[in-house]
Amino acid sequence: MALAGLKLDDKAVQKAAAPVIRKQLAQEKNPNTQAALLLALAQLKDKKDEKTFSRMLQSSQSYTVQGAALQGLAEVQPKEALAQARRLQPDAKGLLTSAVANVYAEHGDATTWAYVRDQFDAAGPQGKFQMMESLLSFMTRLNDATVLKEGVERMQQMAVKYKQYGVDEPILGMLDKLRQAKPADQQPVVEQAMKTIMEAK
Repeated sequence: MALAGLKLDDKAVQKAAAPVIRKQLAQEKNPNTQAALLLALAQLKDKKDEKTFSRMLQSSQSYTVQGAALQGLAEVQPKEALAQARRLQPDAKGLLTSAVANVYAEHGDATTWAYVRDQFDAAGPQGKFQMMESLLSFMTRLNDATVLKEGVERMQQMAVKYKQYGVDEPILGMLDKLRQAKPADQQPVVEQAMKTIMEAK
C-alpha cells in the first residue's frame, strides 16, 4: 500500500484507509514499515489507536518504531506521551530522540527545554530546519525569558548563517509571529534578532 500517496487529512480517505492500515500494522514485521504505518495512523488522530501506540512503544526494540509510536501517542494522548518521553529520554537514539524533543516542544515545560535545545544544537543543518517549528512552538507556548532568549538566538544564528540560501525570510516570518504572541516586555528580544538578521550581509 502506498502510504505516501494517501491524503490522510481527507475524512473520506481516513475512513477507508484506517482499517487497512490497522490490519497491515497487526501483521507487519519490518520495523521501517511498522514506523510508516504508525505515522500514518498518527495523522488520523483517532483515540481508538492509543492502545496500539502504547503497545508498540513498550514492545518494540526499534528506536524508529518507538519514535513513530510516541509521535502517534502525542496526537491522541499528549499527557501520556509526555510521561513516556520522560521515561524514554535517557536511552533515546535516532528517530526516538527527535520524537522525544518534538513531544517536549509541543507539550513540555521549562524543565524539558534543555533537552530540546541540546538536540537542536547537536543536529545538522537539515535537522535544525526540521526542528524549527517545534522550537517556535515551545517559545510561543511558554512565558519563560531563558527559553525565549536561547531559542531566538538559535533561530537568528541559522538565519544569518544560511542567509545566502534564502532561509532568512521564512525565519523572519516565524520570529514576527513569535513577537506578536509575546507581551510588550519580551518583544525587544525578538525585534533585536530580526534587526540583526535583516542587517546581516
